[in-house]
Amino acid sequence: MSGFNLADLFESVVDVVPDRIALVCAGRRLTYAKLDERANRLAHHLLATGVAPGEHVGVHLYNAVEYLECMLAAFKVRAVPVSRPPVPSSWRRRWPAPRPAEASRGGAAATCTLSTPAAPPAPLAG
Repeated sequence: MSGFNLADLFESVVDVVPDRIALVCAGRRLTYAKLDERANRLAHHLLATGVAPGEHVGVHLYNAVEYLECMLAAFKVRAVPVSRPPVPSSWRRRWPAPRPAEASRGGAAATCTLSTPAAPPAPLAG
């Protein structure tokens, strides 16, 4: 495959400023090198589970460090991240349920989720 993708651009930044803070979220700080290392680990896992370039990877995460790691990992394997955030139970009546195609192999080839629940987002004002 030719050309650059976002992962290639991110890795270029990692090469130049690996020890700079790349991400601050909920008191956690990750350098570019650490974020790249964690995204690489997940990218290798995605490849090991059979995700191929061009396939979809469902991203079912709240905004957190892991969300960006999953997005970068998908870009690294040249897969297509498809974001669908988890929905608190109080919102489910207003949020459409996943269509069967999204749950089958024809939808997402893999799904990134947290193994421990993160705090849900704050309720919408108004």
